[in-house]
Amino acid sequence: MNPGRTFWILTALAGAFYLLLAGVNHYCFRTHAFDMGYYNAALHDFAHGRFRDFSLNQKGFDCIFADHFSPMLILWAPVQYIFGSWSLVLGQILAVLGGAWGVFVLLRARSPYPWLPWLGALYLLSYWSVFPALTFDFHDSVPGAMLLPW
Repeated sequence: MNPGRTFWILTALAGAFYLLLAGVNHYCFRTHAFDMGYYNAALHDFAHGRFRDFSLNQKGFDCIFADHFSPMLILWAPVQYIFGSWSLVLGQILAVLGGAWGVFVLLRARSPYPWLPWLGALYLLSYWSVFPALTFDFHDSVPGAMLLPW
């Protein structure tokens, strides 16, 4: 089988699994608090030209940047018009899939073995820390870490 085709099949299966993992939790309101709730509320306000009045926080901070400094959210704000509260869930899933593609391209360019690129992508997609990162929360370090192979 063609390694490129194997990679895309693997990526489609992983994407479907990640969507079931994160999507069901988000749909059932299991992502309502902590960073996902904070970031979704802030993303909504950034998309409407406001800095977040951090009313979800119980520590008394007025701005989200006082407790969760993530200026990347301002760049993600336009996506909120398309996907709504699903923007961060889908963005994090796409970041992981893009990171696997980066591993595949890197290993295809540097490895003499045709099976190693899809094995490297499989390793990244099945790594144990990916699942809790996608399950209930948003971690702004995930998109950053998935840029490393590129």
